[in-house]
Amino acid sequence: MTIEQRATAGEAIESARALLARSGLVVPLDGSADAERAIPLARQLAERLGGGLRLVTVVAPGHDRGAAAAAVAATAARAGAAWTVLDGQDVAAAILEVAAANAVVCMASHGRGRSAAVVGSVATAVVARSDNPVVLVGPGVPAGHRLAERVVACVDGSPSSETVVPTAASWASALGLRLSLVTVAEPIPPPLKPGAPYRRGHGPAIDADDYIARLVQDWQRRDVEVDGTAVHDPVSVAGGLADHLAARPAALVAATTHARSGATRAVLGSVAAAIVRHVPAPTVLVRPRP
Repeated sequence: MTIEQRATAGEAIESARALLARSGLVVPLDGSADAERAIPLARQLAERLGGGLRLVTVVAPGHDRGAAAAAVAATAARAGAAWTVLDGQDVAAAILEVAAANAVVCMASHGRGRSAAVVGSVATAVVARSDNPVVLVGPGVPAGHRLAERVVACVDGSPSSETVVPTAASWASALGLRLSLVTVAEPIPPPLKPGAPYRRGHGPAIDADDYIARLVQDWQRRDVEVDGTAVHDPVSVAGGLADHLAARPAALVAATTHARSGATRAVLGSVAAAIVRHVPAPTVLVRPRP
């Protein structure tokens, strides 16, 4: 890592750390039990980070606002949280309006559909339009999940994927956890020509173990312990990561996503969606910065 890269990384770490130092957690609810799965995790994060917890329900025109308010108030009382009910058709915009006051959105995602559809249109739109990381609790996260041991940053050898590391480092530091850098690579023979790139379906274009060892060396920090693992999986990033986490649990998994909001719908990206769907830990999704 060059001096300029270290300076840029340092700025990213301080920016993420400043957000976490003042952040509360916002949990969007839609009246379903599935949405409430995010509350226990958000409460743990709020307690560790010293922030508040607010439950938010957005009521579309024509729906019973009074019933929605009563439901979210009852849930908030059980959770020891504040609550807000907003009116509007653009649910993602309303959620982000509440979160704009120094809060991180933490929400559950359902397990239906394929690719980006697994996360749900509202969660995808929130990720695509948020300037801050968004925490998603996927269907593979077990009830009673605890913030134990480490934060995993998922990288693939690309500069854009590595932009997640400052955020993951800041979360690990703020939560008092270890930082683990993990790459999932398709296992293939090394190229015949020395120095030639690896032609993998997924993973870094160089030796995966060398890549992760160098990245760990670059990111050694005094206030957080850093380790790294190269996982070799022939099928997919999400599958290899899920197997790795089953053997070595993590509090959170951090990954980048090129989520974008188009004219008709928001798109998350198949790799990020698969990670959210399959891994047994909540996912912190970060849109890469230039």
